[in-house]
Amino acid sequence: MSLKDFLELIKVRILVSSLLTTFFGYAIALPIHEWNGSDVFWCLLGSGFIFSAAAALNHVLESDFDQLMDRTKMRPLPTGRVLKSWVIVGVISFLLLGSVVLFLKSTGLVLINGLLVFLLYDFVYTPLKRYSSVNTLVGAIPGAMPLLSGWFVVHSSFSFIIVLLFLMLYLWQLPHFYSIAWIYRKSYEDANLIMISTNDSTGKRTQFYLGISSIFFVISTYLPLLYNNLGGIYIYIITIMNLYLLVYVFKFIVNVDDKIAKKVLLVTIFYPPLIPIVYILGKMIYG
Repeated sequence: MSLKDFLELIKVRILVSSLLTTFFGYAIALPIHEWNGSDVFWCLLGSGFIFSAAAALNHVLESDFDQLMDRTKMRPLPTGRVLKSWVIVGVISFLLLGSVVLFLKSTGLVLINGLLVFLLYDFVYTPLKRYSSVNTLVGAIPGAMPLLSGWFVVHSSFSFIIVLLFLMLYLWQLPHFYSIAWIYRKSYEDANLIMISTNDSTGKRTQFYLGISSIFFVISTYLPLLYNNLGGIYIYIITIMNLYLLVYVFKFIVNVDDKIAKKVLLVTIFYPPLIPIVYILGKMIYG
């Protein structure tokens, strides 16, 4: 197995984003001067193994569908570059290793949350794509849950701020994945996977859901300001991002076009890394 295939199997870009989100959950839970490098390291290491196992198992579960889609047919399993049995061994190994690390070095809630991400992603969201476009609404739950892993390193209960941030990360995924669903609608239809864009030849349904979800997401980005000092830098950056997003979403509503949908997708990609970075910078600058 090549390094490229390995990184693709663990979906390294999603993994990095998930771990950054996990760190964000930890960062929001404590003042900077109370951060503990050891706690962060073990949480990210154990969670990283479990998230990687979830990603690799997704490749196994969807290998038959991947070979039907232009955007996925060159993945390691459909092409035969990697044996499915080896990936399954890797999934079990990573899942066990991550669970042991979190059990010994982190908290029980972090372990439970990580395992829930694994279960919801692979055994609820993944099969649901074959039956209903509701899969996007369901899949956004495990997509936002890494935030809670970082939070549970410090706390054993929820606070309003973490609920608001979870809501924001949940809602972010909707315009992100609705734009993907439109761009790759033919591939999804070829694989008989049901997305919001399925049988939506005019784009009206996709326009509606993309527009509504984007409005709710933009509103959600400002709600944490009511309960936590994220700093002026957060307001400036998030407002610029939101304006770009709304402009391209409006353009898509006016004119259904793949190029505009790709612009929407591009803007949404920047939110997950930027929000934690901007928050941390704001804490350093404003205290």
